[in-house]
Amino acid sequence: LELVAMVSETTALERQRVAQLIAKTNQFNLTLRRPSEAQVAAWMEHPDTHRVLHMRLADRFGDHGIIAAAVLRRCGQEAVIDVLVMSCRVMNRRAEHAFLAYLAETARAWGCSHLVGEYVPGPRNAVVAAMYTELGFSGPREATAAQDGNAGVVTYVSGLEDGAPAWPTLIRRQ
Repeated sequence: LELVAMVSETTALERQRVAQLIAKTNQFNLTLRRPSEAQVAAWMEHPDTHRVLHMRLADRFGDHGIIAAAVLRRCGQEAVIDVLVMSCRVMNRRAEHAFLAYLAETARAWGCSHLVGEYVPGPRNAVVAAMYTELGFSGPREATAAQDGNAGVVTYVSGLEDGAPAWPTLIRRQ
């Protein structure tokens, strides 16, 4: 398909589309969190604690536009993926591998040693239940109600020292 991905930190120009993607995505929504555009804007104003990131994807047939969005939250040496969504129209093209590689790269540049992914099971997102395991994250660890009220959140961890997760070779990065 001659896939080309463009990954970057979200600016004010992309904020509305990123918030819209987060609000409307059901199947490929790992945490089921749906922050408002105002919340996304607030996070963007605090790059020391949060990073709002997105990915555009194009192939030989055309530009798919912004197809993935994430919010990273820094907790000491960990970068926690608070939000991770991707348009279902590009599933099974390894775009999620590329985007997770970018999230890991961002976390490393932020000085973090671990990338933490969360999965909240829901009625429509079972298709992504095994994604973190498939990408080499360790886990799962299921939280209990005693852990900050995060009952039902399943947590996965990837160490960042070895460069994992890796960018897929069949997607060119621009």
